[in-house]
Amino acid sequence: MDPEDEAPRSAGWPQPHPSPPLPPPRAYGVPGTPVDWRPWLWAGLAAAAVAVLAVVLVVLVPGDDGGDDGGARQVGGEPTSTPTPTPTPTPTPTTSAAGSTAPAPPAPYRCWDGTPAQALDDCTSPTGVDGLRWVFPAMADERCGEPSKDVGDGAVLRVLCRHVLADGTTIGVGYFQWTSVEAGRDFYGAQGLASSELKDPGGRPVAVGYFGVQGETVKSANLFVDEPLSSTITFPASITPDEQDVQDLAPRPYDQLRGAPTD
Repeated sequence: MDPEDEAPRSAGWPQPHPSPPLPPPRAYGVPGTPVDWRPWLWAGLAAAAVAVLAVVLVVLVPGDDGGDDGGARQVGGEPTSTPTPTPTPTPTPTTSAAGSTAPAPPAPYRCWDGTPAQALDDCTSPTGVDGLRWVFPAMADERCGEPSKDVGDGAVLRVLCRHVLADGTTIGVGYFQWTSVEAGRDFYGAQGLASSELKDPGGRPVAVGYFGVQGETVKSANLFVDEPLSSTITFPASITPDEQDVQDLAPRPYDQLRGAPTD
């Protein structure tokens, strides 16, 4: 059973008329930047200041008679001065700064689940509905049904949504998490869709695009190679999504599936 068959069609779709299919896939742009998605791919710790306490305690020794003559005494008829003891200051106890700890620098990356990371390799693979929402930002503005789990054909999670194009047409979008990338390949391959391997600027495969016309419906899908995640778009053959629609439906860049730079 095709897990996508359950998505109802909108009554608002225009009646089909002859229309060319979507243009074929084109190459990627620079990793980490918005890619051409026509192929449907694409704390810190604060340092604590240490207060320095300086306490000076001076002990004054008073005169022997306790008078107020400045310490003068009469001895043998001649006035003489009684030596006044020199005040002896006590040692000044101080608390030296205990070496402030510099605040830790902010993590350069944020994983798909919000976890800070020093490298994207430290992030886990995106999973579940939250993982799909990270990889496919368009879900935030779409009306989606309840997630379906273990729907068969190798899909462990499926979310069917409705997306409104710029001209007001409603189309169906399905988001999938597979048991493996190979399971996703088998699913799309069994539908007789034409496939094309999409590569990064270095020639490494990063996704597989699928495209085909089934009756009056166009189906276009994108399956990532590094993560078992895909999206499927179905719409009437009578329409052609424009550039804005393509950008609105674009997933995250293939090198940011697990996370993205914080700056």
